[in-house]
Amino acid sequence: MGRSIFTAVALLFLLKSLVQFELGQADKHETLVEDTLPETEMEGFAWKTKTRQENREWDDEFEGTPSLRVLTDDNFEHDTQAATGQTTGLWLVLFWTQPSVPCRDAEATLLQVFTKLKDGHLLVAGVNISANPRTVKRFSVHEVPLLLFFRDRHMYKYKGHWAAMNIINFVKEGYKSVSKEEVPKEITYYDELLETPLLYYHGIIVYLANRPGILAGVGSTLAMCGYLYTRKWLLKKKLETNDHANPRKRVD
Repeated sequence: MGRSIFTAVALLFLLKSLVQFELGQADKHETLVEDTLPETEMEGFAWKTKTRQENREWDDEFEGTPSLRVLTDDNFEHDTQAATGQTTGLWLVLFWTQPSVPCRDAEATLLQVFTKLKDGHLLVAGVNISANPRTVKRFSVHEVPLLLFFRDRHMYKYKGHWAAMNIINFVKEGYKSVSKEEVPKEITYYDELLETPLLYYHGIIVYLANRPGILAGVGSTLAMCGYLYTRKWLLKKKLETNDHANPRKRVD
């Protein structure tokens, strides 16, 4: 029995080592990607390296602008009702990162759009992707600035030039010529809590599936543990049966 326990512990230690190695390789790969990307593509990664204080200052500055609203993980669905009815109006939402020339230009352009359409029930807002990971994940934001138009429980991605009149035309009629997408459901803390262990074990399975030699070794070890445990259990049952069949006399 002691040997079985030792074997099981050794197996668990091996799995842990393999997962840690895989995670380490993934971190190295991500660092390599960030180091080798051109500067124009690095803008999408810039938000990862900013401090919380910088994020907070950028949020405060954006929130102080009278014409723009700030959307976060906590209030996005509550305010926009993007996936739950959208009775609050039409929403034009900018996803931005830390202060940069493209994001500043996009903000200024949206202010112009809002000024010209403020009587048309259009609400203009922004989401700082540095501070709102659930919203970023919900809408699969991989580059900034990104502009999404929410209308009638659908969303439309703007891919034109960052000029006020172009965006105004898009909001009025142009959105009809682009693909209509369903609004993803809101991601809650409970969803993330369930997803974390599933991703962890999925990573282990994928790692082993890509390495048949290790998988065969793990399978053999598990089979041996099962054999030893079963053998021990059968031996114990046999001894108990013999004791019942031939009870020993008690010696005082």
